[in-house]
Parts: sequence; structure tokens; C-alpha cells
Amino acid sequence: MIRIDLESWTEGQLREQAGRRGLSPESYAGMILETFIRTGLDPAGQRAPLYLTAADDEWDSATEGWIDPRESPGPIPDESLRREHMYEDRS
Repeated sequence: MIRIDLESWTEGQLREQAGRRGLSPESYAGMILETFIRTGLDPAGQRAPLYLTAADDEWDSATEGWIDPRESPGPIPDESLRREHMYEDRS
């Protein structure tokens, strides 16, 4: 048995939605969790965000695609690091 503590608003929403379906809140919560775990879809059929479902290696693979080493701007020129170039009001 697993016990889950919910905030009052969340518990109210769970009770309301379970009642509309003629289910106990516990049964409905179990259905939601099973659906999410098995399919990665929420009850409305929307795919859960990757950050909620991905294992570490899946997350690494997905985020590595965001990085393109060919688009590196290169080193910062020394001239850009001079104080007068960092602060407009100082010369």
C-alpha cells in the first residue's frame, strides 16, 4: 500500500473527477497512475513532458541534440573584455 499526501485543492479535484466517473478517489487515482506509468500519457491522452518520464540516459540523449558544436561563437576577443566595452558610462 502506498500513501500519498495531496494538497487540499488537488484532493478536491480528484474527488470531483472520480465522482463524475462513479469511482472512489482511490480507484481513480490508481487508474491515473497506471495509465501514466504504462503509456506516458495523462488521462486526457496528452504526452507527459520528457522531464517527468525520461530516465537519465534518455534525458542526456534528448538534450545533447540541442547542442551543435559547429555553431559555437568561438572565443571572446580580448578587446570585448576591456572595461570600457562592458560599461557604457565608463570610458
